[in-house]
Amino acid sequence: VSYLFYSMQPFSSRALFAQPENFTDFTQALSEATFEMSCDGEWGGTGWGVEIDSAHYIVTAFHVIEDCTADGVITARNSLNPRLNLELLSYDGRYWSDAPGEYADLALLATDSQIATLTLQAEDVALGQWVAVMGYPFDSLGEAVHSLTTGRVTGLDDIGTVMTDAAVNGGNSGGPMVNSRGEIVGTIYATEDYAEYENMAFAQGLELHCGIAFDCSGGKSTGQLPESLILESSD
Repeated sequence: VSYLFYSMQPFSSRALFAQPENFTDFTQALSEATFEMSCDGEWGGTGWGVEIDSAHYIVTAFHVIEDCTADGVITARNSLNPRLNLELLSYDGRYWSDAPGEYADLALLATDSQIATLTLQAEDVALGQWVAVMGYPFDSLGEAVHSLTTGRVTGLDDIGTVMTDAAVNGGNSGGPMVNSRGEIVGTIYATEDYAEYENMAFAQGLELHCGIAFDCSGGKSTGQLPESLILESSD
């Protein structure tokens, strides 16, 4: 009975709970849109590409580039792009705040280069859906190591955080959590390092990106920059 029920679901819904059919193509596309982030030449974490208003940007966690907020050089690279010079456009670093509704750890950076980008998951995130995390979680012999891990969405909370059991480490911060179609579910920002917890890592869901990385209507991206950035750029 459960098999028949599963087979009657629309393909797009089923796809969210199964791993990609072509894992090679999936991994390649995700890799090309994922970037190693550096602040003043120091490896710091991960970012992912997005197209907004027909221009290309990189989203990362604020704490990855925090030391370069006031003054510093932020760069990114991957296999297609040996060096991207980035301009910090928008950020919210209230990740230390305990106030309800004030949590954020995100930054939006502009590049004048053409880069590979990822699209956003249109559906609401579902508990149990398949996800992958890509990034640069550790340094080996002076080189950040590219990594892909997979898992499930294992928890959702009322502030927009998405929990996963995919393996995540410090350098993954700012990297993409994507669904089986390669669409963005959220931006990785933290792991749970208490000994009594296992297999717990956290991404900021797309609604937490609203007003920082892109404009939103009803909690969904409009495909435009936040209004504050549009007004600022027109001055």
